Amino acid sequence: IRPEENTIYEPAAPRGTMGFVPQFTDNAGDPGTGGSGLATLLTGQPNNGSINNLNNIDYFRHNYSLFLQNDWRVSPKLNVNLGMRYEYFSPIYERFNAQATFNPFTGVLDIPRNSNVTLPASLSYIPVNHNASDALIPADYTNFSPRVGFEYQITPRLTTQSAFGVFFNGDESGPYSNPSPGYNPPYFISQAYNTPCGLPSYNNAAGNCSIPGLSVLSQGFPTNALTEPNTPQLFSLDPNLRVPYVLQWHLTFQYQISQNTMFEVSYVGSKSDKQYIFLNSNQAAPTANPAAPYAPRRPFPYVNASVAWFRSEGNANYNGLQTSLQHRLTRGLSLIMNYTYSKALGDASSANLGAQNNDGFRYSFTPNIEYGPLDFDVRNRFVTSFIYLLPFGQGQAFLGSSSALVDRIVGHWTVSGVLTLSSGTWFTVTDANGNFANSDGQQRPDNVPGQSATGPHCLPGTFFNTCAFTNPPLGSFGNVSLNSLRGPGDQELDFALEKDVPVHNSVQFQFRCEVFNGLNHPNFLFAAPGPQNSNNATVLGTPSFGFVTAAQAPREIQLAGKLYF
Repeated sequence: IRPEENTIYEPAAPRGTMGFVPQFTDNAGDPGTGGSGLATLLTGQPNNGSINNLNNIDYFRHNYSLFLQNDWRVSPKLNVNLGMRYEYFSPIYERFNAQATFNPFTGVLDIPRNSNVTLPASLSYIPVNHNASDALIPADYTNFSPRVGFEYQITPRLTTQSAFGVFFNGDESGPYSNPSPGYNPPYFISQAYNTPCGLPSYNNAAGNCSIPGLSVLSQGFPTNALTEPNTPQLFSLDPNLRVPYVLQWHLTFQYQISQNTMFEVSYVGSKSDKQYIFLNSNQAAPTANPAAPYAPRRPFPYVNASVAWFRSEGNANYNGLQTSLQHRLTRGLSLIMNYTYSKALGDASSANLGAQNNDGFRYSFTPNIEYGPLDFDVRNRFVTSFIYLLPFGQGQAFLGSSSALVDRIVGHWTVSGVLTLSSGTWFTVTDANGNFANSDGQQRPDNVPGQSATGPHCLPGTFFNTCAFTNPPLGSFGNVSLNSLRGPGDQELDFALEKDVPVHNSVQFQFRCEVFNGLNHPNFLFAAPGPQNSNNATVLGTPSFGFVTAAQAPREIQLAGKLYF
């Protein structure tokens, strides 16, 4: 029995935010070939904006779990483990029923019947159902998790183990931050501003795409932005939301090569279903007409804005060959070597928690087309670590009969190290040259026929062939697939030299010299790590497209002393 409570106070934009992209300084005769976000800022013509009030939300839920397990020794060589787990994760409630959901199928704002609130008059165009349950969506009672495993001794030196299990995981705190049901009106008042079309024009004769009410930076936000909002930021809980689950299995063989050395090989797999993803339940259908307004192409045209859609429709799978060689401490040497070849594929790597891989959905109503390597997919990874006690000093192979003074100098030295060789993770190439689909989904370029990102580089100094990508035709989100570009890998050797000096009885002094990236090998990155750093190396139309712009730390040497007593 585990109650959970999650209080959130995230004032996203109480002073307002504005965005400036190349649209309004683009080449009107050939969209996507010009423009600059900075130039658009200097003209004072925003492309988007938002402002909101302050709101405190108190989410809570109750979790109940029951687990039964039986270990059965079938024979001296065979052990079987059987188990069954049941878990109930209640829907998320708000302490004062201050939450709502914009139903993505009916276009109605569902408000709990026990919440005595009304929408502002300016939002009266949104249909309201004031008879929803406090939880807004039904509970999921079907979370049964069988587990089975066995171990069998094939020969005195060879054993095998295998297991299968189902594992459920309730809502994580990430999706229930901002946006979430507590950030829907009337509890949370916000106003979103977006350009009504994709033309690079403020000219009425050519098709005015400026933002109504926020067309000029110097005028700021309208005074009635929060008292009379007409384009709120809405959030949709999928009515069929389910608890995500993972099927996991493995088959392992262990072989004892010698008394102190063992080799292990495993096949490890998993399949994730009903994973959380964020889509847009009110996305405008793409069109080749750059002057076409968004609203008529939205499922709910009376709300001319994107609506975050929280669904449990993500899928992923992992298959890996994992090998390990372990040598226990013998004659001063301990060694572990691991190699993994694996693939992690799916349509989403996280529930919109942020990443530099630029993965996202182009069209929310066909999310299954976004299938490819996940952000954390590493195809090849080799790691070996060792500890070696140098054979010098009293009782050792060399200078074994040395005096106490000599032993204090040459004895009790240890060398250790870790070698890591890893292929890179995957990235999605996006297109910043224009909104060619004239929609509010992720815009990507097209692949150039006959060109490959791994082919000869057309631009010196780039990490991949930038000429493999080009702007798509109007009306297209681009055909570049999810995470189709592999980034830089990792090659690093860390080692340490350690000296133990006995002082008196149980008192001992230890000196350590640690070297990280000892060979000073450059491990490049597309961008400096951290959510505050954007990755433009995989964004067509930016100056850094194709170039690595950061690297992991160079060689670092660290000296340390420690006194044990």
